[in-house]
Amino acid sequence: MEHFTKLLLLAGATAVLPPRVLPQPSLSYEKALSAVIHFYNQVPGRENAFRVLQVRSPPSIQPLQEQTQKLLSFTLKETVCPVTEELPLDQCDFKTDGLVKECQGSVSNEQDIAAIILTCDPVPPEPLRFKRIRCPPRICNVHNLLRSLHSTMWKGKLISLS
Repeated sequence: MEHFTKLLLLAGATAVLPPRVLPQPSLSYEKALSAVIHFYNQVPGRENAFRVLQVRSPPSIQPLQEQTQKLLSFTLKETVCPVTEELPLDQCDFKTDGLVKECQGSVSNEQDIAAIILTCDPVPPEPLRFKRIRCPPRICNVHNLLRSLHSTMWKGKLISLS
C-alpha cells in the first residue's frame, strides 16, 4: 500500500477521471496540475483533500513532446475539507498541522488516452527553534549569583552580630 501511495500510475484515465478534468490534447500547465490534484484526492484511504501550497515554475523552454505531456513539480498540503465533499479546493482552508508533500509528476494525453504519473513524498515537519536570550553575566551566571548570595549572607550575619 505504501508503494501505491508513493507512485501513482494511471493509463487510460478516461475511466476514472471525468471529462471536465482530463487535459485537452494541447495541455496547459494549469489544467494538467488540476487533473493531477483531482486524481490525487481520489486515492482511497484519504480523509481530507489536499490542495496546492506551492508550484514550481514550468521550464521556460518546452520540448516538442510537452505539447502533449506536462512535467509538474509542486507542494501539496492537507486541508480541513473531507474528500467526500465536492467543494472547490480554493474554498478549503489548510489544516493547521496538515501533512505536506513534495510532488513531481507528468500528465500526458496522447491518442485520447490520459496518463498521470505522480510521486509524492512527505515533507518532515520543521524542527522547533528556540532563541537564546543573552543576559549580563552578573544576572545569568550561576557562579556569580551564588557568590553574591554568599557574600550577602555573610554581610547579614556581620550586621546582626554587631
